[in-house]
Amino acid sequence: MKSLIPIFLILASVGIFVFYVSPVYQTIQGLQVDIASYEKAFSKSNEVLKKRQELQDKYKHFSETDLDSVKKLLPDHIDNVQLILDINGIARLPEHNMLISKIQINEDKSDGTTQIGPNNKLYSSILVSFKTKATYPKFVSFIKDLEQSLRLVDITSLSFKTDPKNLTEYSVTIRTYWLK
Repeated sequence: MKSLIPIFLILASVGIFVFYVSPVYQTIQGLQVDIASYEKAFSKSNEVLKKRQELQDKYKHFSETDLDSVKKLLPDHIDNVQLILDINGIARLPEHNMLISKIQINEDKSDGTTQIGPNNKLYSSILVSFKTKATYPKFVSFIKDLEQSLRLVDITSLSFKTDPKNLTEYSVTIRTYWLK
């Protein structure tokens, strides 16, 4: 009987190790791996928060006029009325003295590709068509002023008809962009 007690204790300790200690030890190792990944994510989130704070501090140093200029360059929404007013304002400058007429606004479908699935582009665009009458030098000056305005526009189409009075009717189509 004295010889059975040590064998029984050895078998019990092996059983406890196999059925209890080893699974708990494996669980603890898995949790330590999880803790390490969480600590890494936490340090990354602290870096992101620090960078966010730096960017917010830089943003606070911009003047309101600079921010308005950036919003006008590439707005976060399309304001058709303001766009037309901006173009008309350039046309009505004393050096141009032009009238804008027959304004049309169309959705831009220029990429020519059919897309399946979500659109991942960060921007969108529209086409604005209008007509105006002017002499060639005034029209060129108008186009240069339109080019130098803060609003981002591309001229996609330009056609003209001449008139015996030395005025030319121009049909212009421009593309303008905004952030989604």
